[in-house]
Amino acid sequence: LLELSWRILCPACRLPRTEPVPTLAQLPGPLTCELCQVSHDGEFDRSVELAFTVAGAIRERPASALELPHPANQPHIGSQVLLAPGQRRAWRIPPLTQRMRLRSPQVKEPVTLSPDEAPTQVLQPVILCEPDAFKVRMEYGRLPDYAVQVLNPNDYPVLLILERLEWSADILTAAQATAWQEFRDLFPAETVAAKRHFTVERQAVLVTSLYGHGAPGQRLDDAAIFRAVQMLAAVFKEILRQHHGGLVRVDGDTFLAVFGRPEDALAAARVAHERLAEADPNPGLQARLALRSALHIGPCLVVTTNDRLDYTGATVRLATALVESCPVNELVMTDAFFGRIEAVVAGSALTPAPVA
Repeated sequence: LLELSWRILCPACRLPRTEPVPTLAQLPGPLTCELCQVSHDGEFDRSVELAFTVAGAIRERPASALELPHPANQPHIGSQVLLAPGQRRAWRIPPLTQRMRLRSPQVKEPVTLSPDEAPTQVLQPVILCEPDAFKVRMEYGRLPDYAVQVLNPNDYPVLLILERLEWSADILTAAQATAWQEFRDLFPAETVAAKRHFTVERQAVLVTSLYGHGAPGQRLDDAAIFRAVQMLAAVFKEILRQHHGGLVRVDGDTFLAVFGRPEDALAAARVAHERLAEADPNPGLQARLALRSALHIGPCLVVTTNDRLDYTGATVRLATALVESCPVNELVMTDAFFGRIEAVVAGSALTPAPVA
């Protein structure tokens, strides 16, 4: 009934600038949006989108129907205004209840406006549009509600666009889809082209290592370790499906998984430790199995390794190194990760133990 396709959206106008392609491997390289004059490469968590359309055998649909630069296709834009050369005017903007980005094709660097820069009863923002960057200052004065002064000192027109930063919240990104275990099981052939890579600005990573030894006087042989790893892999995949994660690879007795949200990564790690404590793959040997886990969040590269979608970079390397120094039956997380889920930890039964 449906056809799956991928497309790269312009990070500025949100519109796709190329035709959709059926596989990740066919995604084009760096692009330039002629509408915005912005050059960009695909970011898995921001601009590479997974879309579903009605199969052509069922109903024909114009390929350009969703690519028109129409306001209905750009709900992230809060307001825009065109300034004539040398013009200064009042611009009524939406309430700054969240961070928004001000950009212009004629200004090199955008600027982020936060709620504390919203107009007040006595102070009004004045935005100067210079070629290299915006300059924002506060001046005493009173304008209509949520109005700012904008000034174009140039000898050419300037188009100002105010947009919401969370514009990607309503699209299914490649980072979200490929991090789900169900997707990785159903579409194992979905990989990026050889010698290509895509970036993920912020990826939650869980690295788990299996530790096992026998009772006093006994030793786990290779077969016992193999059975334990196979058992853990099956249990781990089930846990990942429940917590919106995906198993990327298994290196010996070490597992690498990725998640779209750090809260899901923490929950999956906790359940994995609990489930392993209940498992007994070698009852005759009285084996003792334990996990060591590390959590980190940061930028990653998405590549293809051994014909499978893989994640690499400093974020993965750091999480892998942390596992080696993690005590048995404990969970280590970086400060970057803890800062994202501090409220979750505070409301749980976890007992943080800071490590220098």
